[in-house]
Amino acid sequence: LASRPDLVSSQIASELVRLQDNLPPFDSRLARRILECELSRVEDQEAAKELLTSLVDVEPMAAASLGQVYKGRIGERFVAVKLQRPNVRRAAASDAALLKLLARGVRSLQVPGWLVGSPGVPWEPLVRADLVGAVDEFCSRLFEELDYAREANNIERFSKLYGAGGVHAADIPAPGVRVPRLERRLCSRRVLVM
Repeated sequence: LASRPDLVSSQIASELVRLQDNLPPFDSRLARRILECELSRVEDQEAAKELLTSLVDVEPMAAASLGQVYKGRIGERFVAVKLQRPNVRRAAASDAALLKLLARGVRSLQVPGWLVGSPGVPWEPLVRADLVGAVDEFCSRLFEELDYAREANNIERFSKLYGAGGVHAADIPAPGVRVPRLERRLCSRRVLVM
């Protein structure tokens, strides 16, 4: 909602941005356990162990509403490790259900026409926009953002189109677009390494 000024006021949007971007990191020991669990499922266990070793006693570089980012190492290459917050899917599902309920309730509210500049109309909807549809769309996008495997696919697709040597790379003005090199072998639904 922070990026939808057509749905909320600029004051609410700016507060939502602040809440979204300024969350404290979650516990590093818990983050380590999640990483160990997720990386135990990847095929390249040697690279997974090397990455985990590089992350000992490391604090996150950034934390946000959906996850946090660590600086790790594979061989001589530094990588960003994006880790999803624990229980964020459950919280998002609960929030989505509440938002949908609220949107349905607001959809049914009406105000006197004279109050909203329609003196000849006895009653007008309080909100004319398709609030339920907007909430459904928002929730769909949120759950897409929570699927890091999907995000990995999108990074690869974007790179093939606009990255160095991409189909449309020549159409991008200099200096072009730099797409991070994805370490697909270490990615999962809750971890992105690039």
